[in-house]
Amino acid sequence: DMSMTINLSLPVHEPLLVVNATAEADNNIKVYVTNSIDPLSSDFFEYIDDAVVLLKGEQLLDTLMFDSKGHYLSNEELEGGRIYHIEVNHSDFSQVFSEVYVPYAVQILAAELGVISDYFRAFEFEIDDPLAQDDFYLLKMKGYVEGYGWEGLWFESNEPSFDNKDFWEESFDSRKILFNDQLFNGTNKTFNMDVEYWQELDSVMVVLHTVSESFYKYHMSRRLQNQNGPSEILGAEPVVVYSNIQNGFGVFTATAKADFIITTD
Repeated sequence: DMSMTINLSLPVHEPLLVVNATAEADNNIKVYVTNSIDPLSSDFFEYIDDAVVLLKGEQLLDTLMFDSKGHYLSNEELEGGRIYHIEVNHSDFSQVFSEVYVPYAVQILAAELGVISDYFRAFEFEIDDPLAQDDFYLLKMKGYVEGYGWEGLWFESNEPSFDNKDFWEESFDSRKILFNDQLFNGTNKTFNMDVEYWQELDSVMVVLHTVSESFYKYHMSRRLQNQNGPSEILGAEPVVVYSNIQNGFGVFTATAKADFIITTD
């Protein structure tokens, strides 16, 4: 018998607020509020519906209202190029707060479909990446078929900025890629790929989200944590998921979307 029982004295868990919010340019902010749960507990989290959630710029902009979908929703549409603050208060927890810069959408200058090979077609698009700061992007492709609407498309690319190991949230019919501009900062950049293609496809859409650094760090750390889980790599070091919520947990992120539609032949 090689087993051994070790008694551990763990500190008492002190619940903190957990806040997850995404600010999208030209849209209303949604804020989800829960509380942290003891790691050894079998409890399930529940949305907190009686917190006071404030949205601020240089001054108070809005007090968000809780709705039937489980989140707090603002009446204020957010603008690109501005810094926004959220503050969450509840009588049972410490006050939490955070801020995020809402980026401008980086527009797609041009897009072109190329030759067909098997079930894929060459595709390229061009952007003008801003020079002033580091930029982070989320890319996905969609296709339109009459009678079915827009659906996600699978794509492949040898683009060095993508690093194919980092495809994110793959499903059976589509994929997304999260990347930064370290290799092309401040330049006109053309991306080449092969996109899933079939005869009934009427249009192809490239959807490019410019995302905040907090969005990038959160999802990259979450993906790395999943990869290093106990069922994946024996002895891998634990990964702490990124958080920018002061006095609590969670993440406050921002996005701005641009898209470009090209019709097929």
